[in-house]
Amino acid sequence: MAIKTPKALVFNGLDDWYDWLNYIKDLATARRVWSHADPAVEAIPALVEPSIPTIQDVKPDAAADANIMTLSE
Repeated sequence: MAIKTPKALVFNGLDDWYDWLNYIKDLATARRVWSHADPAVEAIPALVEPSIPTIQDVKPDAAADANIMTLSE
């Protein structure tokens, strides 16, 4: 059975503004980026790329030569 997905709201004019903005806000909020797209915010926070975790982040007492295969649950 196919899953029905809602179609994106089309902005056709000023009468659609609030519906369109609410649709965009819902999408951005679900993806946790609304603070970067909110037109009411004057100072947009900078995007910071996360660092890739290391073995020492997961297990601080792991040996320096440890690899992912030597870690236990």
